[in-house]
Amino acid sequence: MWKITGLSNLGSRVLKPMVTLTSGTHFRIVKLDIDVSALKALTLSEIEAYAIKKIEHQ
Repeated sequence: MWKITGLSNLGSRVLKPMVTLTSGTHFRIVKLDIDVSALKALTLSEIEAYAIKKIEHQ
């Protein structure tokens, strides 16, 4: 089960926002294809679900 451990690049206009996830033994960094203004409207659990879907579809 993946859990968010961090969010980065939220204030950047150039870089895509990124989420760091951990499963307890593994870490993954996922670039989000969402602009920051739309990201701010999402809850943490919605961001987590979006990032997990991106991991599963890689």
